[in-house]
Amino acid sequence: MKKSNKILREDLYANQLSSGIKCYIIPKAGYVERQSLLTVCYGSADSAYTVNNRTVQNPEGIAHFLEHKLFDDEENTLFARFSKLGGSVNAFTTFNQTAYYVSCIDNFEDNLKLLLNFCQNPAITDESVEKEKGIIAQEIQMYDDTPSWRAYMNLHAALYGDSPLSANIAGSEDSIRRIGKRELTDCYRTFYYPSNMALICVGDIDPERTALLADEGVAAKPEAVVTRGYHPSGAGIHSDYIETSMPVSMPLFELGFKETDFETPACTRIVSGKILLDMLTGESSELYERMYSENLIDSSFGMDYLSGIFYGESVISGSSPDPLRVRDSIVDEIRRLKRDGLGESRFERIKRKHIGRFVMGFNNIGQIVQAQADLYTKGLDVFDLMDCFSNITFDEVRTRFARHFTEPALSVVKPSV
Repeated sequence: MKKSNKILREDLYANQLSSGIKCYIIPKAGYVERQSLLTVCYGSADSAYTVNNRTVQNPEGIAHFLEHKLFDDEENTLFARFSKLGGSVNAFTTFNQTAYYVSCIDNFEDNLKLLLNFCQNPAITDESVEKEKGIIAQEIQMYDDTPSWRAYMNLHAALYGDSPLSANIAGSEDSIRRIGKRELTDCYRTFYYPSNMALICVGDIDPERTALLADEGVAAKPEAVVTRGYHPSGAGIHSDYIETSMPVSMPLFELGFKETDFETPACTRIVSGKILLDMLTGESSELYERMYSENLIDSSFGMDYLSGIFYGESVISGSSPDPLRVRDSIVDEIRRLKRDGLGESRFERIKRKHIGRFVMGFNNIGQIVQAQADLYTKGLDVFDLMDCFSNITFDEVRTRFARHFTEPALSVVKPSV
């Protein structure tokens, strides 16, 4: 199915292939870089699930561990094979997905075939699993020693309490010790089937030829009957404040507002969240100018609406000598705007700004691919998001503001004494 967008002046080909995999192709004539990404709707939040009436509780970090193991081949030559083709391959795991991608200039078709092949033919052995534990343990330690990551994960603990969303995506050193070949193979068979996957290809490529290669390169597999163990929660936050100490020169903070309104379509939640955060604390806002002039915030200050299949959150972050005062300033401004009302003319300006930013983002191949991978897990595509930015109304945003910005949670990383 071909879709066109007049604002973006782009085409999107979205099809369900014979194997069951969803394929998104965006041709970009004249662009040098070409990129393919294969994503699986399986992430760190899926450690518990029921499959074919069998309940499974896996150790934390197993989705990320499986990502590592798919890069194994019998001769340990996978990276060299991509390099020979001029391809740069990588992967990532989030709360809701695991993705594998390759970027290249030449040999696009051969790189695509290799990507599809290794993701469908894992070579998992007991020896390689044990060897990988040390590598992942070092990665876990690196993240644990990163103040910004610690602040963000502590925010999740405050927002979601004891849930998979509060656990490190890579797991803990203890949890990965309990992962073996059997558990990894079981997870692969449960989640790595075509109708739970999507392929995204962007660049100067032929849509029909690329879809044909994808159809030939993905084998049909039986679909597992899976019930995921984590579901959206409309309940409030778990804690309003959490702090820890690390070797930082100035306190870091993450302020979050938890999504509880899952009846509103995902596209509307994403777009309204981004626009509202910009209206509230963007660089053109009175609040930003006031906090900046008072030296409460600096250039590290930022905000975004983040979401997955079963969660959503508006997050404001940065460094500050007084994070509590930053929180109170933001809360006071929310109260004022709820009392006095949001400005419709400001909404229109911010909306146009985000439409322009979205259009500019379509000049970046990697940004398009990653955005589409994320949107696939929500049943959306990049054109759906563009349409939502174009069509969202002031009344919709005003309603969301009243419902969403209610009870904040604050995570602070303070300097070690």
